[in-house]
Amino acid sequence: MVTVAEHTVNWSGYRTGHRDWGYQELLPVTFDRLQYEEALRATVR
Repeated sequence: MVTVAEHTVNWSGYRTGHRDWGYQELLPVTFDRLQYEEALRATVR
């Protein structure tokens, strides 16, 4: 799940959906929203 807040972007609840194993042990990751959006824009340049 990706949750966008005013100053942050959070990734959590990772899952594969089609495999016997999963990513339950991974902790949520929080990014600075401005840096996250800049990184996304850089991928389309």
